[in-house]
Amino acid sequence: RALHARPLSQIALLPASDPSSKYNAYMSAVHSAFVAPNFTEYGWALARAPDELVDALSARLLSQLELHDDDPSSVPIEGYDHDVSGEYPLQYPLLIPNSHLNSRALEELLPLHEAWAHVPLIGNNAYGLRVYRNRSNLQMHVDESSTHVVSSILHVGHDARPDSEPWP
Repeated sequence: RALHARPLSQIALLPASDPSSKYNAYMSAVHSAFVAPNFTEYGWALARAPDELVDALSARLLSQLELHDDDPSSVPIEGYDHDVSGEYPLQYPLLIPNSHLNSRALEELLPLHEAWAHVPLIGNNAYGLRVYRNRSNLQMHVDESSTHVVSSILHVGHDARPDSEPWP
């Protein structure tokens, strides 16, 4: 019950001006509570990914950001089909194309996921490198229960400038 208190309190803060979004968010949260099992006390855990994988992903991330440094609007934006006017919505994360390393990550992280869940698993998706910028966010969502019961987020880099906020 306590595990779901935070998402429910976040949903309660959604503006009343869009009641269908609030209803859908509550339905998603309740669905998740009944369908998705918790493999740990809190429903999540921390683990260390293979250093070689993290290094390869980090190098890809930095090279792509540098490649698009002069024109950041040329980087694909996840979940947003932007027009040619150059609008660059900050609330959406950038999505760095990365198919080869996505497959590698899926393969190399599978044993970690299986050890955590204590069941054999079949790899399904590795979405790729997302870049969350100031004011961007991960939209509230519920993963597909038939394919995303066990998933992970792999942190490969952050802004290392002295004036930036430290990553937890």
